[in-house]
Amino acid sequence: MNEELISAEHIAMIATAVVLGTLARLLTIKEDFRQYPSYPNGYFIHLVTGFVASSLEGR
Repeated sequence: MNEELISAEHIAMIATAVVLGTLARLLTIKEDFRQYPSYPNGYFIHLVTGFVASSLEGR
């Protein structure tokens, strides 16, 4: 019963990828009237998309 499903090293790697991917998406959002995220829901959609993408990439 001492078997681990995933090691602590892998958890740290996945968490780092998720945080950095989400942060990268947040930093690349343009605040221009011609760009997509001009309303709060646009920012939210971009952050959720960045979180999901970085979560999938971290696996």
